[in-house]
Amino acid sequence: MTYLVERLTELRRHLDHLREIRPRVTGREALERDLSLHNDVLFSLLTVCQLVIDVAGDLAARRGDRFEDYTGAVRSLARDTRFSVGLVRKLERLPGFRGRCHRSRAGSRVYDFRLRSSPSALSAAWRYMSERVG
Repeated sequence: MTYLVERLTELRRHLDHLREIRPRVTGREALERDLSLHNDVLFSLLTVCQLVIDVAGDLAARRGDRFEDYTGAVRSLARDTRFSVGLVRKLERLPGFRGRCHRSRAGSRVYDFRLRSSPSALSAAWRYMSERVG
């Protein structure tokens, strides 16, 4: 299995997991009350963000594109005709979101992850990426 296929498989696994636990996340209070659920959601979201960044970086490297940071790696997807500008704009927020997840894991503060929109946006990104790249 190639690196890209491994990353896409792992991305699918974490998105499926987020979809499975979504009914348990009724709001911020649920995450504050249940530390196990909080950590589960946080880890999967962090992993999804990193996997999208990894895939973007790998695709950029295959095209010979250079980038200076994670956001640049994700933005480089715009140079690939398989990715719409709208999708890239949505995905380019993931490195910052990933940073907030890291800060949340380091401290006790719980962030509002907007779970109602994030998994669907990430699922759409997954479907698009797997159809075009996988």
